Amino acid sequence: MELNTLEKKNPVCLQRLEEFKWLTQKLCALFATEGVRCQAYRPGAPHFSNLPQSKQDEVLEYLRYYLELCMGQIAAGDRLSDNLSFTWRALKRLGFVPRSDLFNHLTDEDVIEIYNSENRQLFRNLRFFDHCSYTLEELCTLEWWALFERDQKITMKLFETAEKIFRGEITETVVPNDIEPHIIKETQSLECNSVLYQVRCASPLYVNRRPEGLICILKINLH
Repeated sequence: MELNTLEKKNPVCLQRLEEFKWLTQKLCALFATEGVRCQAYRPGAPHFSNLPQSKQDEVLEYLRYYLELCMGQIAAGDRLSDNLSFTWRALKRLGFVPRSDLFNHLTDEDVIEIYNSENRQLFRNLRFFDHCSYTLEELCTLEWWALFERDQKITMKLFETAEKIFRGEITETVVPNDIEPHIIKETQSLECNSVLYQVRCASPLYVNRRPEGLICILKINLH
């Protein structure tokens, strides 16, 4: 594969690109052992290659963390598809303390997403990839609000719920009945999948008794 001009001139960029390819390929291989198909990157990894160095470093750090999480799960004798143990492992690795009732709401059919107070997604479980046609490259390098499209009113309700959690106004696991099931569309994938998306519950995550994270338990089906 021919390298672009920047890669030819900058060995550091080439090293980053090779690590990125290795990490994403390794993760996709692990996903495949659970019957989950996911493409590592588009030919040439254009999105990663065009990121500034600081952003490339952030992406690599995230991929290393997620691979470490997966390898730890497997080393413990647990499956990546085991939502209970994999989510618990992620929470411990991220330093979050959940509400005591959180795992009463969780099943292996759920999609799990964890966000920090800056609205950055820190974790998604394996079930997520059953309903998503994006490559790992696209998911790691493009902002999530640029990848998916939903009714703006629903988006505002989701932000309001998150803000209440981070302000400490919501202190328990909640079922947001005002957020009805809705359609989410992929905007930049080749397949342009649409899914029916239901927020089953949302719950605060604590660091030193302060709400520093948010976990969402979702039910998602291809539409």
